[in-house]
Amino acid sequence: MHDKNFGDGMDSFWDLDSLLPVRKRTAGSPFAASTSTVEVGSHEKAKSTPTENAECRFSTPPQKNADTSEQITEHERPDNRFISLVRVKRRSSAYNFYGQFCRDALKYLDKEGEACPFAPFFSYIPQYAQLTPDQLAYYLYWRSGLRKGQFLETEESYFYLYVYEIINLPEFILPKDGIFFLCDVWVAYRKALPRIDKFMTEWVMDYCLVHDLPCPYVRLRPFLAEILPLASHKEFYLGAMGDYGKEGTETALAFFSAYRFRESRYAKGEQGAIFEEHILSVMSGVLSDLSRSQKDLLREAARTVRTHEAFCGSLCAQNVRCRLEITYYAIQDVSYLRGTVTAAVKYAENKLRAALSIKSRLAVPPLDPAVRERIDRYFDRVSPALHPIKSVEIPVYERLYDAPANSTDLSRAGEIERQSWFTTRALVSEEEWEEIEKQEENDAYPSADRKATEQCQADDDLSEMERRYLHLVTAGDRADVRRLLAECGMLEEEIACTVNEKSMERLGDVVLEMTEDGYGLVPDYMEEVSEWIR
Repeated sequence: MHDKNFGDGMDSFWDLDSLLPVRKRTAGSPFAASTSTVEVGSHEKAKSTPTENAECRFSTPPQKNADTSEQITEHERPDNRFISLVRVKRRSSAYNFYGQFCRDALKYLDKEGEACPFAPFFSYIPQYAQLTPDQLAYYLYWRSGLRKGQFLETEESYFYLYVYEIINLPEFILPKDGIFFLCDVWVAYRKALPRIDKFMTEWVMDYCLVHDLPCPYVRLRPFLAEILPLASHKEFYLGAMGDYGKEGTETALAFFSAYRFRESRYAKGEQGAIFEEHILSVMSGVLSDLSRSQKDLLREAARTVRTHEAFCGSLCAQNVRCRLEITYYAIQDVSYLRGTVTAAVKYAENKLRAALSIKSRLAVPPLDPAVRERIDRYFDRVSPALHPIKSVEIPVYERLYDAPANSTDLSRAGEIERQSWFTTRALVSEEEWEEIEKQEENDAYPSADRKATEQCQADDDLSEMERRYLHLVTAGDRADVRRLLAECGMLEEEIACTVNEKSMERLGDVVLEMTEDGYGLVPDYMEEVSEWIR
């Protein structure tokens, strides 16, 4: 017979919580995030001392039935030709993380530090409550130096703590000033702290978008080409480039060109400065022309909406926590622009090589005639200066070493040869002289094997069809070229590739390059090709 309490006993067997020891209740950790609501007053109220009003502004108790409606503000971006609209969405909440940080930030905002030894400090999310007295003293001393333009030794945690101040106190550190504080400290420490680039690239962008500020392009221009690959929304920085000076052109080429001209084997040593100067100069004009045809670019770019949380990865209190919705033109996805810039850089380098008398050429994809014409005009103007013809006067002492200006006398040459053979006969033995005579006979009457070898060397390695193709290309007759290709059933790329491979073996370079209407002959090799197909 079963016990009526058997089932209850089985259930209590699995009640493991009853076997665990009772934990003591402890006070909250000093590093725990505050859950009080942050009510930041207007900037007019901030004229009083922050430390006197910090408690009342950041101590509103949470409301159970708080309004959780979404507040949306919108603004256009006249400073950026690729961004049309930015929507900032803020959601009200009864609770707020990092309220204690905001209270501490106001408490120490006006405090100045005195000189003291460096105190190491590390934290993934640095806050004032984590600082020891020595670390707090050094932070205030370091921050006082920043405000005077003095950049003392620091660590990433101190750096981020200062950045968090600026991000989280827009009512007390006005955004129009805060953006320059962010840029100044970033520029000062990005070499010593290279990992900050990844975060500052995003946070500076978000700070500008949230507070409707223009991109600080002038401050970032010297290293924009380095940080642009790190940006998740590259159009923010690209659209702010108002002109294409040296830095702006480098930035655009780093982003839009698949070819890196500095990696060319000819852009080394003394010629490196020439490549740097003229490639950037001519591409500055090309990029300016492309920029002026903005309507064409935007017509091909997809109108896109991007949404992300502002200041992701930073300490962000409720008063600045928001979501960004950016309507923009995805210019980085326009394949036409990337292809045009890449082809233009290659074409410009070919023109520069020609001006420097370098025969080797790059294969250039089809290029817009307007772009090609602009590059041609530039190098027509600068080429004489790159390859000047100078008359060099020969020093008087070198003239004394010149050979006598006598006319050639064949009879005299024959007499010299006879005398040399007479001397040779007197110096060698009978056996050696017989070998010399046999060698002379072989030279006068080559053997069959030697004749065959010489005939192979005389014959070139072009097929009949390749020879005909080169004849037509040299003559510039594109209609006959198309008929020849149709006749043999081959693509022009296939036969041109074969000819270029053979020219590499014969001349050490390709002789055909892509033009707007198919392949054409590299002008520098006209003489060599004419002799090759003779």
